[in-house]
Amino acid sequence: RRKNSNKLEVIDPVMTGFTDVCLVVFMAYGLGTSAATHHLTESSFADEIRSKDMFIKFYAPWCAHCKKLAPTWNSLADELGDLVAMVDCTEQSALRDQFGIRSYPTLIYVEAGGGKMYKYKGERSLSALAVFARTGWKSAPLYDPTAPPPTAAEGQNVLVAIKMAMNAYPKLSTFIALSMVGLLVASILFCLFFCEYDTHAVEDLTKRD
Repeated sequence: RRKNSNKLEVIDPVMTGFTDVCLVVFMAYGLGTSAATHHLTESSFADEIRSKDMFIKFYAPWCAHCKKLAPTWNSLADELGDLVAMVDCTEQSALRDQFGIRSYPTLIYVEAGGGKMYKYKGERSLSALAVFARTGWKSAPLYDPTAPPPTAAEGQNVLVAIKMAMNAYPKLSTFIALSMVGLLVASILFCLFFCEYDTHAVEDLTKRD
């Protein structure tokens, strides 16, 4: 009996530990996988959009604003299921061009069949996104991906792109800033040197006269 009881005392913790590990793995797989990880591709898009509406995030992995939005987008997907999806524009360039994506992230609600679409321009909170995805898109203006952007917006888009790049690559931003400071200092020293040289040259000519 003591041998059996000893075996039970050894086996029981082992089995308990094994069960706990299995439970953790199961929970990590089941709860950690969000519907927002559902990516649309050029080959799957037409089939998926044929029979259902979709709220799509067009993004680039390097985009700082996209990274900031990611947790909220994951929560939105958990709440709304397969209505929510996203497209990596660095890999799906055809979809990027098809939807006229010029900045990241761009959020577009697409009706089933892909005929009509609506661009989201509101705040990027979970509640605001959920309202738009449920009913808000119905009152939004139609989005035309082929329409050229306003001239005034082009300059703004360039500034936004520069800002996004600076945020995404802080080391590059520091390098550019230091380079600009270095060029400024070099220009000042250059001017001071040649101005002083010209002054001495004028004085020498005056003395000769």
